[in-house]
This record gives sequence, structure tokens and C-alpha cells, in this order.
Amino acid sequence: MLNNVVQNAVALNNSKSNAEVAVNKNRMVAVVVSLIIVLVVNLVVGPFLWNEVARKLVPAFGKARWFDTVALGLLLELIMPTN
Repeated sequence: MLNNVVQNAVALNNSKSNAEVAVNKNRMVAVVVSLIIVLVVNLVVGPFLWNEVARKLVPAFGKARWFDTVALGLLLELIMPTN
């Protein structure tokens, strides 16, 4: 997801025609909106899933706060980017 944001920003910066600029702007807005949606879902559902599901499966896991799950999601995205 983060890779798409960077790629679309570079494509928008390197656009030659007005039609290409419009397409790249729409693509950039769509990627940013989807990134915000994923972040909000992680903020709302992430701690619940970690504390109620993952801790029951692995008792050694500690209690997670909202920023723990966001940081874990960011770390996983940086380690294993999706294309």
C-alpha cells in the first residue's frame, strides 16, 4: 500500500499531458483514501483482535494498545509489501 502511494506520487510528478495528470490525480486520491480506510479499520478492530483473539491463542502475548497494532501493521507492510 505504501509502495503504491510513492509510485503514484512519482507518476503524478512526471506526467506530461493534462489527461495523464487527471488520471494520476484520481489514482492518487483513491490510494490515499484506501490507506486512510485501512488505518481506521486497524485503529478500531486491531486492538480488539489482538487482545481478544491473539492473546487467547498465544498466552505469552501482552495487551496491545491502538498504536501497537498500527505500528505492527506498518512494520509488516514495510517488510512484506504487496504489489
